[in-house]
Amino acid sequence: MGLPDARSFEGTWKLIPERCEYQHTSPPREGTYRIAATPEGLAFTLDWVDATGSVEHVDFRLTWDGEDPASLELVDPRTLNTTIEREDKVVAHATRRLSADGSEMEILQHAFSPEGRPFVNRAWYRRQS
Repeated sequence: MGLPDARSFEGTWKLIPERCEYQHTSPPREGTYRIAATPEGLAFTLDWVDATGSVEHVDFRLTWDGEDPASLELVDPRTLNTTIEREDKVVAHATRRLSADGSEMEILQHAFSPEGRPFVNRAWYRRQS
């Protein structure tokens, strides 16, 4: 059995700040989200300017094999889930959904605040050519 085909998510995505709805912290002012295939899974690169003007950057890779404390799941060609566990407990889960035409991506992030309260942040991105 081959690896899941997540090509529909690959590319560079620009944040649509006015459509974001955050329960924890404030939405970024701007952001770029890159997704690229790797031999084992997907690589994610995020660059953003937060609500206070601070410039942020994060890179991470996830594999399809599920052996890491983080996992990838391609639910269908337009839905991609990632889950992060610590000590066998889910601490963060994100669902990425593509619009019917693939031009926009909604990301629902379910996680916990530092105080342990659950929250959901919703961000929208537009595919760049």
